[in-house]
Order: sequence, then C-alpha cells, then structure tokens
Amino acid sequence: IDLSPDFVRALPRPLGDLLRRMSVRGRMRTTLDRLRLDRAETDQWQVSGRVSLDSASLSLGVALTDFSGRLTGSCQIIGGEAEIGADFEIDRGTLMGRPIARWEGRLSRGRGQPAVRLTEVRGRLCEGEVVGEVTVDPVTTAYELSATLHDVNLALLLDPRAKPGDQRPGRVGGHVFVRGVGADPTRREGGGDLRISSASLLSNRVSAPVVRASRDAPRPLSESIDQAELRFAWRGPALMFERVDIRTRDLRLIGEGWWNSADDSLSLTLIGAHPEDAPRLAVITDLLELAGKELLQYRIDGTLANPRVTVQPLHNLTEPLRRLLGGD
Repeated sequence: IDLSPDFVRALPRPLGDLLRRMSVRGRMRTTLDRLRLDRAETDQWQVSGRVSLDSASLSLGVALTDFSGRLTGSCQIIGGEAEIGADFEIDRGTLMGRPIARWEGRLSRGRGQPAVRLTEVRGRLCEGEVVGEVTVDPVTTAYELSATLHDVNLALLLDPRAKPGDQRPGRVGGHVFVRGVGADPTRREGGGDLRISSASLLSNRVSAPVVRASRDAPRPLSESIDQAELRFAWRGPALMFERVDIRTRDLRLIGEGWWNSADDSLSLTLIGAHPEDAPRLAVITDLLELAGKELLQYRIDGTLANPRVTVQPLHNLTEPLRRLLGGD
C-alpha cells in the first residue's frame, strides 16, 4: 500500500490527522492480528498487528528519510482521540542527512495527550551508538530530546558529506539535551557535555586557523587532538561554550566563548600552555607565575564561515579567567 495523501485521508480522522502532521510517506505492508469497529459508535476503532515500512519518510521535529522498518503494537481510537503503543525497529535510514542503522525503541501516544514519545531508543549513528528518548507535539511542533552518544564519527556527524575513510575523523561521546519549538532558534534551550578523541584541528574551520596562527608563536600547536572536552548550553540562537579543554602533544588550550546562529557571529578565547605547565593551570599562584611567561591567548572572532585568529602573550589574568582555568 502506498501511504499517499488519498490513503491517509481515508483513515479514521484522528489517525489520519496524526500521520499528516508527521508527514509520513512510503510503502506499507500490514499484518493485522485484530481489527474491531463498533458499528454503533463509528468513531471507535481498535487494531493491533504489524506495519512494515519501506522507502519511507516522516518528520518528528527532524527529518527521518529513506528508512525501512517495522511497528508492532496497537492503535485505539475512542471519542476522536488516537492512542498508540508500539515497538519500532528501523533497519536503516537517514536522520537529518546522517546515516542510521539498527534502531529500536518504543513509540507511544496516550489518549488526550497530543505528544508522541519515543522511549528506550538505541541504535547506530554515524558509525557509533546512540541511546535516548524524544518527545514531539505534532500540532505545536514543540520537542524535547535527550541523547547519549558513544564512539560516533565526528566528521560524519558534523558533515554528512564527509567520506568514511577520511584520516583522523575524530570520535565523539557524551550527553546532549535540547528542547524547543519547531525550527525557531529563539525557543531553543538545553546543553551537554562532549568528549572528542583522535581528531584533527585542521578538519574544523574554526580550529584550523588557530593551528595556522600558532606557527608563528613560540610554541606551534600540533594539529592532532589527543583529547578535547566541551561543556555547552543553548540559549535561544546562541550556543554558549562554557568550557573548552583541548589537549594536543604540544599544547593544552582552555577557554570559553559563544556562537550565534542568527548572524553566524563567533567569539572564543583560548588560553594555551605547554603540557608540562598545564596541570599548574588550576593553581592560582602558579597562574600568576606563568602569566606573561608561558601562557598564550588565542582570540577567535568574526563568523563561523570566516573566523579571525590573533595570538598574543597573556600578561594579566582577570577573575573570570582564573575561574575558568581553575575548572569552575
């Protein structure tokens, strides 16, 4: 069966409305264990069984395209409200342009509750693993997402056009939480912590100029990242980098900053020290000793598309810098 607009219109109205709001398309096969229609009350349906989808697409706040999978469970329509409870499996597909495979979880929608929930979600994303849950209101487009990532290919996550064989693509893990309404960036909030390893600073358009600018510094920066940690928060269109900690063979960089998606503006400050001195960054007395002698300040301004980098010795430590370098 083709999930065409005509077919969706022929379904019981509450179910058809839900599928339209989710923009469901594709080919469907059904195996029904039970179908019940109360003739005295034509708005009451009960159906259970399995639905298989192929070459399908839908939107739950983000686009899931070209996927194949199955739903096994039940749908009940009483009094104009659709109640759904089903286990889902996705063999393969594309989520926001990123490859996914072997996803499974639970899809539910309670009677009188407009939101659709995906819980106990787990599967493969960009060569790594993801576990999480999503809640989306198809009417208001309000959404809430919580996800834990493990060993995900950073290059593919940032740019789905990246080639899987690229050298040092980087691996990323950590936790992300975000909620908002549709594509409106002013309604977005959330945050998270990410850990990155085996990456190259040259593969990112913000960090690559830092490497190039450091070549004229007393201690040039190696492009290979041993480890990086990011703590960030979404505040409307602004992505706030509350703490950035990057470790390479030659230098450790600690800093903070922000990026505004509304106008692509960027501001980031990184303080760099040689790894031998880096452990002392948490000690205020050593900070005073190192300031102006071993510490370098990297300032990144401009836009994400065209960042500007300046490097200079750090002679003075402000109180915010002391707190940042101390790990607060």
